[in-house]
Amino acid sequence: MLLAVTDDDNTNILACELANFYNKKCKKIVRISDVSYLNKEHILSKVDFKIDHVINNEEILAKNLKKLIAFPGATDLSTFLDEKIILGGFKIKPSSPFFDQKIKDLPLPEEARVIAYADNGHFHLAEPHLTLQEYSIIYLAFPSEISNKIQKLINPNYKKIRSLVIYEDCNKDMQKTYYLSEKLSKDLKINDIRIVVRSNQKAKELSKISHNQILTGKIAKPSFWYRQELNEADAFLALSENNEKNILAGLV
Repeated sequence: MLLAVTDDDNTNILACELANFYNKKCKKIVRISDVSYLNKEHILSKVDFKIDHVINNEEILAKNLKKLIAFPGATDLSTFLDEKIILGGFKIKPSSPFFDQKIKDLPLPEEARVIAYADNGHFHLAEPHLTLQEYSIIYLAFPSEISNKIQKLINPNYKKIRSLVIYEDCNKDMQKTYYLSEKLSKDLKINDIRIVVRSNQKAKELSKISHNQILTGKIAKPSFWYRQELNEADAFLALSENNEKNILAGLV
C-alpha cells in the first residue's frame, strides 16, 4: 500500500503513477488539497492516474458538517452504500419521545432498525424489551431518504435549516470556501447562505465565483450581527483558522 500525503498534490499523483508502474497490485491512497481536483471537469477525473482513493480535507469537512446540520443533537453519524444508509447515535433525554419506552414499542418506520444501545459507558446489542433511560444512546440504521421522518420522531420540534451563516478566516483559500458553501447549498437545499470574511480583498475574490451573499465585518461584535440580520439565521458555522475567534464568534 502507498499513502501519498505530502503537501504537494502533483507530487502525490506522480508517486501513485510510479507505484503503479513498479507494482500494479499496490493500493494507492492520495491526499489532494486543491478542491478544483474534485471537479468533474478536472483532468484528474478524465485521466486514469491509478488512484484507488482520494482524501480531501474540505470534502471530509463538508460531509461532517452536512451530517451535523441535518441531525442536530446526534452523537455520531456514519453513512454507507454511497450515503444511501445512515447509522446514527442519538442521546435519549427526558424530553425525548423515546424516553422510558421499550425498544420494541418505539414508533419507528419499517425501514428503520435499532442496532444497539449504550448506557453508563457500556455498549450492548439491541434488546427488544429494554427500556430506554435518561442519557442512554440508541443507534439507528435507516435509509437516508427517510432522514427527515427520523429527525421529527427523535426531535418533534426540529425545523429544517433554511438559512446559514459561515464565518471564514481571511487568509483561507477562497476556492475552499466556495466549494464548502456550494456543497452545503446543493446537498441540504439551503438557498440563504451568508459568508462573513474580514478581508475586503478576499470578499471581492469570493464574490466573483459565488452567488451567495458575501459580508465583511467583525463577527464578534453583536452590533454587526443585528445590522446584517445574522441573528435570524438557523445555523452558524465558525470555520476560521483561529480557534479563539471561532469560540468567541460562537458565543456571540
